[in-house]
Amino acid sequence: MRYIISCIVLLACFALLQVSRYGMPSYFYRSTSEIIPGLFLAQLTSESDLVVVGQVATFDEERRENVTEQGQSFEVIHYVSKLNVSRLVKGKTNDSSIIVEFLSTPVRSYVIPNRGRIALFFLRKVAEKRFRPVEPYYPFLAAISIPPKVENTELDRAIGEIAQALEHPNVSEADKSTAIKALGSIDTVASKQALHRISNGNNISLQIAACAALFGLNDVSQMNIAEGLLLTPPKNVPIPMIQKLSSSLVRVKDPAAIPFLSKLISSGDLQTRRNASMALRNTGDRQASSALITALMDSDREVRYQGVMGLATITKHWEWAPAYDVYSANEQRYLTYWREWAKINR
Repeated sequence: MRYIISCIVLLACFALLQVSRYGMPSYFYRSTSEIIPGLFLAQLTSESDLVVVGQVATFDEERRENVTEQGQSFEVIHYVSKLNVSRLVKGKTNDSSIIVEFLSTPVRSYVIPNRGRIALFFLRKVAEKRFRPVEPYYPFLAAISIPPKVENTELDRAIGEIAQALEHPNVSEADKSTAIKALGSIDTVASKQALHRISNGNNISLQIAACAALFGLNDVSQMNIAEGLLLTPPKNVPIPMIQKLSSSLVRVKDPAAIPFLSKLISSGDLQTRRNASMALRNTGDRQASSALITALMDSDREVRYQGVMGLATITKHWEWAPAYDVYSANEQRYLTYWREWAKINR
């Protein structure tokens, strides 16, 4: 009986989620403890009924309401916008303009456009000529008035719009940063080509963001740029940006990165050493052995642990690949084994 009740509760929750997500205004109301969703371009495109490049002609408040969630009350402002359609990326409409609904509230980081804004909008139809953003946190991405080269698929067309805007001088750095995040969410030739161009550019903030996005796609072609930034961080670059670049290393698996990661394993920055050691482990390649042996001698336990696990992965000596709590309880046992192994196999 308890099992049946649990299933009913789960089904009810799922039904509420589907209603919330696909038709009612409650789609926009989330938990009062805000968790901002990830930006996934393929998902945004696929879930949209209409993807268009357009310009916001009007943007007006329609109504206000008070909403209560988990005992917290807050105001939600409903806006309506007339969007002049410039070109279609996905879907069909014969209308030169459509109505798009937006929401704003102090307890959510929803994004709303300014009047006159040109952008790539991802929309779900709610009525004739009336739409809402598929995702209110990412209702639109950067685009410019000039059309790019026409691509075959809807997703490729969206990538083309974003990639073109990414290199336009009139697009803000904030919009370009979001565009990089979008391109970094999908592994295609076109998205990576656009990220390569930005990573070779003159804007160091965007350069770092593009390198991090490429590493997230396991593209290590720009690892030499990251190596210089991580070993000798420019004084004018905020520390969080360098930390973000360092953190992106853990997504790397390509053995081509081993020569660069081997240098980073000796970095003076602890987090960079941890991330580089994890990336070396992830390659699973014997060429990483020397750097992983170096990790065994590190002053930090987590780096040493990655050295142990990396060598175990390469050699398939799984009996010497402990869970972290087991390792922590008897670290010296595993270090002794792998250091002895290193004397013979280095």
